Amino acid sequence: MHLAVCVAHGRGTLAAVRLAESLTFLDRPLGELRRQGLLILAVASVVIVVLGWFLASSLTKPLGILGKAAGDLARGGDPGPLGFAETREFHQISRGLEGMRAQVEEQIAAVRSQGEELEAVLSSMREGLVALDTRLKVLRLNPAASALLGCGPEAVGRGFSEVCRNAALITLASRSLAMAEGAED
Repeated sequence: MHLAVCVAHGRGTLAAVRLAESLTFLDRPLGELRRQGLLILAVASVVIVVLGWFLASSLTKPLGILGKAAGDLARGGDPGPLGFAETREFHQISRGLEGMRAQVEEQIAAVRSQGEELEAVLSSMREGLVALDTRLKVLRLNPAASALLGCGPEAVGRGFSEVCRNAALITLASRSLAMAEGAED
């Protein structure tokens, strides 16, 4: 380190004083400070990585469980109780999925009940009833229609013209479909 000072006398410079001191005595403490700073930085980095890993795993595990439960629910399965208590958010999502599951189960039970009612009504009818799709394929027929047409449950999925040998009935079905399609337009 160098320091220079001018000594003035009156209007002129009388002398210049220069001091010099070697700073090598600071090299060792500064090097030690550098090493300690790097060590602290390295330890802090490791701690941050470890904490980040724990935080990420604590979030991904419940999210994975919720994702699997949502998939099970979407496929009509029962994801079972989810009961998360780790965080308020996961608890709310869990309760929402459980509510959805309960609603889906109620709706499935209602549809099954309606299907059973419909089957009971169709089976007890004395009149023959054949349900056809837009391509005149048999969707359903009751026992009275099976007896009239001389076929059984194997008729479902086949064309009405294959099941029914009565040309007038086939024509009536075709006209009814054409009228229904015209009414939709």
